Amino acid sequence: MADQNIGYSTQSSLQYCILTIGSKLLSSKKEILVDFGQQNSSIITANELVIEETAKVKGFYALVDALNYMASIGWKVVHIMPYTATHDGVTTGPLRYLMERTGTL
Repeated sequence: MADQNIGYSTQSSLQYCILTIGSKLLSSKKEILVDFGQQNSSIITANELVIEETAKVKGFYALVDALNYMASIGWKVVHIMPYTATHDGVTTGPLRYLMERTGTL
């Protein structure tokens, strides 16, 4: 019979975030945002350090720098989601990267 008292603190799980890369108005620099979800703190209880380290990506100005930094701290891209809007026949919008990493609950 399997032990039903397995503690969450030793279980490995996947964690997800969305990295959004947009353009700043009148600038060649990129705007980089990280979204962990609204319920993140109640779902993954021991992730304050993960969020703090990942949030440093906002300081980067280039897409490649941001993606390399995310990879260096354990995140990998699993899907690219274009967010598009059409204005005057031109389709634009930021790219969103669904990222995952293995973490501990």
